[in-house]
Amino acid sequence: SALTFIAYATVSNKKNLPTNSLLTAFDLNSTVREAQQGELLLAIPEFESLPAYFTRVAVKENVKGHILKALNHASII
Repeated sequence: SALTFIAYATVSNKKNLPTNSLLTAFDLNSTVREAQQGELLLAIPEFESLPAYFTRVAVKENVKGHILKALNHASII
């Protein structure tokens, strides 16, 4: 799958870290593998978990996107 669990993180409350509309500082609380620069965060409200499956939903307008990974390394989708 294209999603790989790396860590639990929370928004940092430390005052000396820069934060703006494009940048939010966070603290890694526990990790299962090394977090690397460029990896994305998926916000999950407290006391909730990721669904086992994501339901496909049609968009109402043209949207450009990227296929991150295909099952079984398929080259044609």
